Amino acid sequence: MISLSHSAILTLARTSPRIRRQLKAWLKAGVVDHGELFPTPVGTIQGGNVSPLLINIALHGLETLIGTRFRRNGRTGFNPPRVIRYADDIVILHRDEQIVRQCQELVRSWLSERELALKPSKTRITHTLMGVGGTPGFEFLGFAIRHYPTGKTRSAKDTRGYLLGYKTRIVPSPGAIRHHVQQLRTLMKSDRHASQEALIRLLNPEFCRKFQFSGQNPKIEICDRTVSRMRCTKVCWIKWPNGCLCRVASS
Repeated sequence: MISLSHSAILTLARTSPRIRRQLKAWLKAGVVDHGELFPTPVGTIQGGNVSPLLINIALHGLETLIGTRFRRNGRTGFNPPRVIRYADDIVILHRDEQIVRQCQELVRSWLSERELALKPSKTRITHTLMGVGGTPGFEFLGFAIRHYPTGKTRSAKDTRGYLLGYKTRIVPSPGAIRHHVQQLRTLMKSDRHASQEALIRLLNPEFCRKFQFSGQNPKIEICDRTVSRMRCTKVCWIKWPNGCLCRVASS
């Protein structure tokens, strides 16, 4: 996660004065939450249409920088780090912890030249299989990514067919599950008198959009139980508004 400087973004945009003034106005506009205005001295507007574009402008060239610094060497068998970036969320993967730490310092130095900085609360070095300095694995874009040790029958294989001794599991993170459950509650409360068919049509896109890229996860059952419980409560509230909820809760 990157803390973005307004002056750096405007400098890197390299646009006409007119568009520059408009970008500056957007960045300084602030955010209104529950009728209260909050200033935005740094960063971009969360959810703003222009925010992804400005972030990509500010971080353009980061992947090339790491690829140039760490080149593949077939003689020694060294493979360069893998860099995955989505807007201002960055993940750097490599087998050697020292290489990852070198990448962190390289990125920090590169960002400081652009008046940018890594966010300490969102930056950490971890192992995907062993708990080094905390819980194994990491969260990225609402998903928890981790390796689990396995036996020969369930182990993943490399490109040559050799057993790795672990398998990769990508599931929605606990925070994403809580957020998704809250979205389901909001949708179901928005139209209490909808038919079952209309409710399924309303909820299906939410489930597909959230879970189509992840594997099976017992935590997803939380969403199923939430929908079932709220559906039963809704039916009982409509048919027996004078106290059936107590009997449903005790059954």
